[in-house]
Amino acid sequence: MFGSTITVELNNTECNKEDGYGVARFKSNIIYLSNEAHGNPIDKTEIESTFMHEVIHFIFTKLGYDELSDDEKLVKQFSKALHQVLTTQEFTDECESLGPDTAMLMNNRK
Repeated sequence: MFGSTITVELNNTECNKEDGYGVARFKSNIIYLSNEAHGNPIDKTEIESTFMHEVIHFIFTKLGYDELSDDEKLVKQFSKALHQVLTTQEFTDECESLGPDTAMLMNNRK
């Protein structure tokens, strides 16, 4: 992202330190995700949404909008909306005319 590689790791210990499902470490370009909370499994949809939540923190921070990155309500709502769009969109076969890469992206959940 913006010329840097962000590593994503499953690390329940790091997430539990922050009492969350995910943690963004901006200086080390790492996103930690958890697959359990307090001994209970976290479902795939919540992990995906958490990943997007942490990515949005990275985007705002990398763009210099630290105040937006710190706005947990905004980041949470943005990530939930983005997750919903990316996981529920449906397009007709007409999107094939946009090219195979675009069509694959737009229909990634089929």
